Amino acid sequence: MATFSVRPAPFPPELELPEFSEAGAQLLSRLDSASSLVVAGVAGSGKTVLALAAMQQLRKQGDTVRGLVPSRLRADYLNTSRCARSLPIARPFITPSALAFQVLQQFAMKRRQALREPVLLTGSEEEARIRELLEKVDAPWPGYINAELRSSDYFCSELRSLFATCAHWGLSAQELDELGRERKVAEWQAGAVMLSQYEPSFKDNKWDAARMQDRAARLLQNWEQDAAILEPPLLPDWIVADDLQDCPASTIRMLREMGKRGTKIFALFNPKVAAETFRGGYPNGAKELSEQLGCPLVSLEESFRETAGGLTLSDPLSQKLGGDSARDQKIAQFSTISSQARAVAEYLRYQHLKRYVAWNDMAIIARTQGQLDELSALLEGLEIPINHRRRPMLFKSNQISGSLLRFFTIAGQSELAKSISPRKTKQNGQGQAPAYDLGIGYCWDEKLITARGKAIRQLLRSPLFAVDSLQMLRLERSLVGAQIAVDTKLEEFYALLGTPRFPLSQLQMVEGAQVLIRCHQVFTAAVSALTLPPTQALEKIWLELQLEEQWRHRALAGDEFADQALDAVISLVRHAEIWSQRHLSANMTDYCAVLLRQRQAEDVLSGSHGLKPAVALETVFSAAGRTWDTCVVIGMQDGQWPLLSESGSLLRVGELSELMHATALLSPSGKLQEVPGGSRKRALETERSLARCALSRAREKMLVTARSGNEDVPSIFFINLGEKIKNGDFNTAQYLGNSWDTLGGNDLTASSKLRDKNHEEQQLFPSVRSLVGYLRALLSQDIPVDAPGGTSEDADSYRRKALETLAYLATQTVTAANPQSWRQVGRDSSWWTNPAGLKPAGSRVGISPSTLEQLNDCELRWLLERRGGQEVDATGSLSWGTLVHQIAEEMGDNSLKERLDFFYSHWPQNKETFYSRTELQSKEDMIVRLSHYLDNHKAPAVSEISSRAFVGESALLNARIDRLEAGEDGVRIVDFKTMKNPPSAQEVKNHLQLACYQLVLEAMLAGDDSQAAKALSPVLKATKAEVQSSSLVIVSKAKGSREAEIPKEMSQAPLTDEQKEQLAQTIVDAAQVAAGAVFKAVENAKCDHCKLRSCCPLMSEGEPVL
Repeated sequence: MATFSVRPAPFPPELELPEFSEAGAQLLSRLDSASSLVVAGVAGSGKTVLALAAMQQLRKQGDTVRGLVPSRLRADYLNTSRCARSLPIARPFITPSALAFQVLQQFAMKRRQALREPVLLTGSEEEARIRELLEKVDAPWPGYINAELRSSDYFCSELRSLFATCAHWGLSAQELDELGRERKVAEWQAGAVMLSQYEPSFKDNKWDAARMQDRAARLLQNWEQDAAILEPPLLPDWIVADDLQDCPASTIRMLREMGKRGTKIFALFNPKVAAETFRGGYPNGAKELSEQLGCPLVSLEESFRETAGGLTLSDPLSQKLGGDSARDQKIAQFSTISSQARAVAEYLRYQHLKRYVAWNDMAIIARTQGQLDELSALLEGLEIPINHRRRPMLFKSNQISGSLLRFFTIAGQSELAKSISPRKTKQNGQGQAPAYDLGIGYCWDEKLITARGKAIRQLLRSPLFAVDSLQMLRLERSLVGAQIAVDTKLEEFYALLGTPRFPLSQLQMVEGAQVLIRCHQVFTAAVSALTLPPTQALEKIWLELQLEEQWRHRALAGDEFADQALDAVISLVRHAEIWSQRHLSANMTDYCAVLLRQRQAEDVLSGSHGLKPAVALETVFSAAGRTWDTCVVIGMQDGQWPLLSESGSLLRVGELSELMHATALLSPSGKLQEVPGGSRKRALETERSLARCALSRAREKMLVTARSGNEDVPSIFFINLGEKIKNGDFNTAQYLGNSWDTLGGNDLTASSKLRDKNHEEQQLFPSVRSLVGYLRALLSQDIPVDAPGGTSEDADSYRRKALETLAYLATQTVTAANPQSWRQVGRDSSWWTNPAGLKPAGSRVGISPSTLEQLNDCELRWLLERRGGQEVDATGSLSWGTLVHQIAEEMGDNSLKERLDFFYSHWPQNKETFYSRTELQSKEDMIVRLSHYLDNHKAPAVSEISSRAFVGESALLNARIDRLEAGEDGVRIVDFKTMKNPPSAQEVKNHLQLACYQLVLEAMLAGDDSQAAKALSPVLKATKAEVQSSSLVIVSKAKGSREAEIPKEMSQAPLTDEQKEQLAQTIVDAAQVAAGAVFKAVENAKCDHCKLRSCCPLMSEGEPVL
C-alpha cells in the first residue's frame, strides 16, 4: 500500500543567514542605537540577507518591525525565507501600498465618526473613473488631441500615467498647471484641469496605488491638525526597507513622516541597479531620506559575487578592464534563435546534471517579455522545464474565463431571466423548479436570434465542450436528417439552447447530441443564476460543466493546457470573491457588466505556478531583488538592449518625471539643466542600470548571449562585456563532455563504429539526445569479445554502465532515456540496423525518380514510408493526382464536359455533399486547365509509358512517364502536376525527376527497351529521335491572372554530358543507400510538414527514436 508524506516547502538557500563579515556585523550592531540607518551597497554585497538578519535581531529585542520591498513579487520571495517564517507575523515583508493602506485604515477608524473602510482601486476601476471624468470635464486640450483620440484606450492610459506621476512626486493640480505654464506644455495645463476634478472623487475613500502612498504621507504630516482624530497613529518601531532604489518618491515621503513620528528606518539601496524607474522609482530617494532624517549613510563596497568590488567587472559600459570575477561568466553569440535555444538548454541541463543545481535555482533573464516568448516554446521542446510568469488576465478575452462569462452575457439571457416567474407546481418531494412565463417578451428579434445562435455554436467549439469541426459537421447532418433542424437555419436551432422551446426529448434519440443536452443544461442554470452573487453563479455552472476532475487529472499528468485552464477558472473565481466583498448587494448581471467594460488586465493574487520545479523565465524587472545559482541573460542585440527608442509620451509624462528628479537635473541656479542629448543620455543610464541588475542576479554561473546574423548585431553592452570577461568564449561541447558523459575504460571496436564527427576526441556529445542515442546503441550492439579490451566481462560492464547512466538521466526529466518511451524493435530483430542490409550483395537495386528524390531529401523518411509509415488517404492529394493522370491517359479526345463528368463519377464524394465548395471549385479548375492543354496539343503522343535504364553496375532506373509527345526539335517529356507550391526556375533546372525521365527516354531511343521503343514509334514518325525538353505542366496553377484556363508550364533543357555523369553517380549512391543498413535523418525544407516527425531523431517529438 502506498504511503505519502507531507514535506514543508524548502527555504531558499540564498536567503539563509551566513556568518557575517566584520562590516556586516558592525552594521547590525548599530541597530541597537536609537537612530535610523541608510546603507548603500553594491550588488552582491548581501543587502537582502542583512535586511533579514535585521528583522530577526530587532524582533528579538522586542521591537515591532515591518519589512518593506518595492513589489509584491519581491515580498513573496522574502517571505519564504527561514528567517521570515520564524517571525510571529503572517507576512513580515509588505509593499509600500500595503503600508499606506494600514495608515489610511487607522485614519478611518481612529475618529469620532468612523469613515468608510479604505479600498485599493484596481487598474480597470481607475480607468473607469478617468473615462467618466473625460466625458464630464471639458479641458483645454491641444488641437491634435481630438474627441476621437480622447475616447481611446491609449489616451486613458496616458492620463492615468500622468496622474500617477503627479501622485508619486506630490504634485497638486495647481502645481502641475504652474509647471505647464512655465515650461509651455499645454498638455500639462489641460491635465491639471482634469486632475483638479479627479482628486475630489476620492471622498469615498477609494484610492489607486500611486495616490494611496501620497495620501498616507499627507495624513501623517497633518494628523494632529484634524480635530476629529481621537488618538495618534500606531506605527511600528522599525521599518526595514530593502531595494529602496525602486520605490517612488511618495514612499520616501511616507517613510520620512514615519521617521519624524519615532519610527526608525533601516534602508538598503543600490541606485546603480534601479529597475523600476519607468514605474516612478526614485533611485536616489534613500540619500534624500538620510538627509531629511539626519541619519548616517553607510556604504558596503565588498561584493560576495565579484572579487573586483561591486559590478565593475560586469558593468557593460565601463571602460575599465582587469580584475576577475568570483563567478563563472561566459558570453556566446548565435546565428539563429534555435541554435541559441539548444545551447542554452544544454548549458542549463549540464548545471542540473553535473552540479546538481535544482531547476528552480536557475533563471533566464531578458530585457522584454517578447524575447522570452520566442525562446520558451523551443526550450519546452528540448525538455527543459520552464515556469512561465503568467501575466494578469483580461477575463473577457481569455479562452476559458471568456467562455464561462458568455453563459451569462450571450444575447437573450437577460430576457430569459426576466421571463422566469414563480408559479405553483405540484410538490413531488424534490422541491419546486422555476417556471418560464414566456409571454409576449419571448418574441425575439431576428438579429438577436442569429447573434445568439452563432455565439452558442462558437461556444460549443470552445474547450468547455471541445466539439471539433468534424464532430460539428456530423452532428449538424444528424440534426438535419432527424428533421430537428433545417440546414439553412441552424442558427435558429442553436438559439433555442437554454430556452423552454429546446427539443430536449427529440435530441435524446440523436447520436452525439449529448453535448447539446449538456450545453442546454448549463445555459438553463446560467439564466437562473443571473440574480445570484457572482461566486455562487460561477460555482453553479462550473458544477454543471463537470470538468473539474477531468482537467485536474490532466494537469497532474503534466498537461499544460489543463493546468492553465484551471488557473484561469481559479483567477476568475478569486476576482469574483474580491469584487463581491466590495459590492455586497450586486449580482452576477452587475459583475458581468463590469467585466465587459474592463479594458485592462488585473492580477488577482491567484498564486498560479507550475507543479514541478522549473527554470524561471523573467524579465529584468521581475528578476530584480532575487538571485539564482545560474542565470542566462539573453537578447543583448543592438536595438533590444539597450532599448533607446524614443517613442515619447502623448502627455509628456516621462519629461515630467525627469523634471521632478530635482537633485539630478537642477543646476546650481535652480533651473532645469538642459544639454544636447541629455534625454538620450538619461535613457542610456537607465538601460545601463537594468543591465547591471540582470548581470548581478547569478550567484555562481552566468551566461550572456546575443544573436549575430544578417539582421542581428550584438549591442555595445555585449561587446564591452566580452572584453572584460576572461575565458568568456562559450562552447556547448565543454558542458557536454569529459567526465560526466564518458563511460570510461578502453574503446571497443563496435562502439567506435557508432561514432560520427560529433563523437571525436574525449567522447564529446553535442546534445543530451546524442548521448542517449550513443548509450542505447551500446545496448543494441553485439560487442565482439576479440576486440582490444573487449572481453565478455568488459562488454557486460559497458552495458551495465550505459544502463546506469540512462536510468540516472531518466530520473532527471530526460524522457528519451526512459525505456517506456522507446519505440524501436529489439536488438536482434531491428531491421534497419541489420548488418546484411536490405538487398543481397551484388544485386541491382531498382530506383525510381520519386525514390531518388526522397532519398536525396531524407533517407530515414524513405525507409519508414516504404515499411508502412506512409499515411493512406483515400481522398487526399495522391488519389487526386492519380485521377488527373487517368483523365490525361484515357480521355485525350473527349470534351471538357465529359472529363468533368468522369471526375464527378470517380471521386469518393459527390458534388452536392463536397466538404468544401472552394476545394470543389479548385479541382474543377484543374480539370479545365488539363483539358485546355490536351485540346491544344494534338501532335502524336503516348501516355503512361514505362521503361528502364541501367546505371552503373548496381542500379536500375525505373520510370513511368506521364506523356511523350512530338515536338519541333525532338521528343518532349510531359509530367502533369497538381502541386500547391510550384518549384522555382532554378529548382526546375536541377529537378531530379525530370532529369531521370531524360535518361530513361535516351535508353528507349537507343533501343535498350524494345517494347517501349515500339510504343514510342508513332511519336518518332513525326519528329527527331532526340530529347527536346522535359517539362512540368502544373494544372493547379494558371499561367497568369488573365489566362486562368491555361496551366503553368516549366521546362528543363536537355542534359549535358557532365550533368548525365553527375546524375548517374547520384543514382548509384542512392542504390547503395537503399540496399544498405544505415539510413540517416536529414533536416530539409519538408520537415515542417513531415508526417513522421514523431519517429525522427532530429525532431523534439522524435527524441525517443534511435
